[in-house]
Amino acid sequence: MTSAEISQFMHALKLQIQNVKRFLDESGYEFDNPDEALPGVSPDNEKVLLRISKEVGDIPKALLEFYRVIGSVNFCGHHKNWSGCKYPNPLVIYPPEAALSELDEYLEDRAEYEVSYGGFRIPIAPDYYHKADVSGGMWYGVAVPAESDNPIVLEEHHNKRFVEYLALNLSFGGFLGLENQTDKSTWPLDKLRAAANQV
Repeated sequence: MTSAEISQFMHALKLQIQNVKRFLDESGYEFDNPDEALPGVSPDNEKVLLRISKEVGDIPKALLEFYRVIGSVNFCGHHKNWSGCKYPNPLVIYPPEAALSELDEYLEDRAEYEVSYGGFRIPIAPDYYHKADVSGGMWYGVAVPAESDNPIVLEEHHNKRFVEYLALNLSFGGFLGLENQTDKSTWPLDKLRAAANQV
């Protein structure tokens, strides 16, 4: 993807996420952390991004653009009337500040970190177990320095690149686990999809 295509995608994605958030609010969905649901771009955004890029190298353009256009999102929560999907896997992308403790760990012992992970990676989200408060596996991450403008989301089982991973999430209304929902599910997938497509 070109830089212009990435930027266009993120601006459209912002509208999709805002529309899903509005639908969730109006439906009585209870966010685990309402202040983190869609807080916008952090005032410290550029300072944090500059520090990461100075210490370890270029951040992939797709992730940079997400941080600069959307900031972060956390749809973890529940609805008392929605059931039938044990792990709904809500959309979560951490703000860039979430990478700072990982960066400190990397800088303390680069050799050991690289043996464990093959290089620095920015944490972007918990795995789908942790999103449901169940002990799970490694968080999802993106390798830095950038190997691609649109990098693979590491540890996520769909093995998608970042833009495609986000698009796949919104194709299920921001709850990727609904691809595995049961016939008895009461999750309003059609309405979530409709909200995501109001752009």
